[in-house]
Amino acid sequence: MKLKIILMAMFLVSLFIVILIAIRTKMPATVTVTTFPQAYNCVGLIDEEDSFTVEIMVNTKKSFIDVIENIVDASICNDNEFLRLKPAEIKLCSEPLYIRGNKYFLYCFVFLIDFTPETEISFEINPALLQINYSSGAQIKLNIGTFSYYKYQSFGSAVLSVVKLRGVVNDIDDTKTLAAVEIGLRNDSENNLRITAVKPLDLNLLVSGAESVVSEDLEFKSADLIADILDKPYYFFAAGTVDFSYRLEPNENISFLFPLKYHQLYSVNKLGFIVEYESDYANGKLVYDDFTFFQTNEYSRKAIDELVFYTYENH
Repeated sequence: MKLKIILMAMFLVSLFIVILIAIRTKMPATVTVTTFPQAYNCVGLIDEEDSFTVEIMVNTKKSFIDVIENIVDASICNDNEFLRLKPAEIKLCSEPLYIRGNKYFLYCFVFLIDFTPETEISFEINPALLQINYSSGAQIKLNIGTFSYYKYQSFGSAVLSVVKLRGVVNDIDDTKTLAAVEIGLRNDSENNLRITAVKPLDLNLLVSGAESVVSEDLEFKSADLIADILDKPYYFFAAGTVDFSYRLEPNENISFLFPLKYHQLYSVNKLGFIVEYESDYANGKLVYDDFTFFQTNEYSRKAIDELVFYTYENH
């Protein structure tokens, strides 16, 4: 009799454990996702494979969304433009976030750009939507901000070098982003070079040439306000002028602070640029690939309040 009781008790305990596991592993009926829109940009060589990462917040670990084997295809698109992507990796990339009282898991979606140009190209898409199609027939489409993509034959220049690079990072309307870039240039030739333009490789930005200054004798930190560095009010959205010109003597080495103007305010932490120049013999350009100036997982109250949430059936 005792043996039967013991066996029955063991059976009931086992059944309870099975039911508990089944309850805990049950897929929720829906899944909610969101992302912080920002300025995505990518600069690469024609013969290189490029990738970029989108951080997507998901309100459960039990969904179809973060399983890479479920993905059929993906793209950056809007109503007029399209760029195909290949999913390369999906991984948890931070501790859970709590947004408006709800718990979200932050996943890094790494994509390869499925495009092989034969010539130099620039591809700029605004607004940029990330579309992912799944084998279940589900499709998610997120507004990720803007996307700029540039391909070049080569980086650098035979006659011009970048010898210094750092960013000035400010909060603009509660958005942490680049306010200016300090670039040191050296003329490696025996001829005069005239710098004719400095162009950020992001569709949201341009250099305010009229407010650019030689920075050799300036003392400032990366977190200093650009208005304090320039010692005058600075307007990030004024039209301004992009004109810039400087004659660089043979073997001369000099640094400039280039304040940035914004067409649209999206956080920019990574950026490439082009320096265009003229000489007595030919015109040329120096291309500097994308450089990460700062990293952060801090989000302003404004950014959180402006989040758009997308809910899907959890297939």
